[in-house]
Amino acid sequence: MFFNMKSQFDDYFQEISAKYSREQTSEMGYRTEFEILLKNIFESTGVIDIDHDARARQGNKPDFAILKNNIPILYIEVKDIGVDLNKVEKSEQMIRYYGYANLVLTDYLEFRFYRNGEKYGDSIIIGEYNKNSRKLDSFPDKYEYLAQTLKDFAASHKEPIKSGKHLSKIMGGK
Repeated sequence: MFFNMKSQFDDYFQEISAKYSREQTSEMGYRTEFEILLKNIFESTGVIDIDHDARARQGNKPDFAILKNNIPILYIEVKDIGVDLNKVEKSEQMIRYYGYANLVLTDYLEFRFYRNGEKYGDSIIIGEYNKNSRKLDSFPDKYEYLAQTLKDFAASHKEPIKSGKHLSKIMGGK
């Protein structure tokens, strides 16, 4: 499994690297490769649908939803390579999204996890970018860890609601 997943990530990096080398590529330019990677990661879990609603406007919902039996088990908000995720975490858009039970914020290279609005675990970084040279460097030793973490995170149980404030945050995201 490791080598197969490594191959999938290598393909992903090769494709997004080629696109990143062109300055005009924007956040949307990497979505196809990202969706293919997600499908490969979740293939063994029974997930049969990854919803990428290109018609969502002005941040009404996260960019991707991973569905199992037509029930969303994971939401993913994607930003362009090089966008400051620390700033994004504090944005109005993300504050709305923190109500989702399982949420990932990514710039295609770094993955941050949130459970019911609370940061969950450490970020996983599978590569870095050089804005001046327009090159990406991958960290292949992180591929399998990211794939397994995404699957485990999506499959894990939701936290119990222990307060009205927590409930309002969850409902606000929906």
